[in-house]
Amino acid sequence: MTSPSHGRLISQYGNVEAETSTSPPETGRITVQKTAGQYIAEELARHRAHLTRIERQAFNKTHPVDEYISTPGVPAAGSVTAAWPFTVTASVELQPTWQMPERIDAYLVCLPVGTTLAVMALGDRYIVIYSGSALTAVTTYSYQGLGIILTEDDNRVLLLAGTLTAGPTHFELMGYADEVWGNA
Repeated sequence: MTSPSHGRLISQYGNVEAETSTSPPETGRITVQKTAGQYIAEELARHRAHLTRIERQAFNKTHPVDEYISTPGVPAAGSVTAAWPFTVTASVELQPTWQMPERIDAYLVCLPVGTTLAVMALGDRYIVIYSGSALTAVTTYSYQGLGIILTEDDNRVLLLAGTLTAGPTHFELMGYADEVWGNA
């Protein structure tokens, strides 16, 4: 059929609608109408791609990590062999729970009386927990939302400096292990 007011010829053949105009060919267009099945297939493909992105961001929580050590008194200097820019009075070292990479999301540290410096060494990261005058009471620090990925060979050490006199020492790391983080 023709439309004299617009100068176009519109033809319909099944699901294909072709529209041409009297202007040059580069401005003409062909519009293809989709069937309901094609719309559904495209939407399912978009949903599948979106769910794949969500799945990559989700954490596998089937391997919980809860590594801790508690000492009723002041811990010994331990077998810390690295050179530190301060004198290590005591150290507490944790062993990995799993033989796969672990994502450490939180820590809990209880420092004894007399601590002037507390540093947590996680892999090649050093996090200062406390630095200041000597603690006069047993002090607890906790933090959530770290997101540090450690392999089974990485350090998990709490280093303490000062004249440690009394109180328990507690060092705990919490998170999840997953083989997906194998390139940590």
